[in-house]
Amino acid sequence: ASLAAAREAENHQKVFDLVEANYEEGMARIPEPHVHAELDIKTDELKEKLETAGIQSHSGKVGMMMMDYIKGIDLMTHVYREVIKNLPEDEFILNLPDARMIKEELMNNPDAVDFARLEEAIVFALNIKGPKAGEDFEARIRRDLGNRKLVFDAFQDLGLTINPEILDRIRKTVKVMNDNDVYHNDLHERNVM
Repeated sequence: ASLAAAREAENHQKVFDLVEANYEEGMARIPEPHVHAELDIKTDELKEKLETAGIQSHSGKVGMMMMDYIKGIDLMTHVYREVIKNLPEDEFILNLPDARMIKEELMNNPDAVDFARLEEAIVFALNIKGPKAGEDFEARIRRDLGNRKLVFDAFQDLGLTINPEILDRIRKTVKVMNDNDVYHNDLHERNVM
């Protein structure tokens, strides 16, 4: 874990420095990394919890990185929220008993509905394929591009769109990175705020 985690922290710092040095109005912000550490996993219970959360450990250790907080939500959370809020209630309720409560919470206080509940609601609302043993909802969606396509098709079918300014910010920032021979190997909806 130490080499991979250290490399990730080093790469994140490199991207932060590159974007800061080339920043122009309309680019995305990159959070500044502050602390990188390798932590010992002292119990089997903790190791199991990390694995359940999709966090890999090696040799009884896990890498951790702390960075600046950037206010907002990630792109996937936005898509999930909008699909759930806009999906016709009669279709949604057939698949998830507490759908009405989730929709009401999203309308009144979107931050009250955590990402795990949003994913569970999306899986039921869109009848996403069943999990492999021990697989969580996010893994189920990310495992299969067809499942991800179901989510974005529903988003579009409901007449929803992503603000083009957000996409343009991402494009400008990735272009600066690529022009400097830096390539993001983990660019997906959960990594875009």
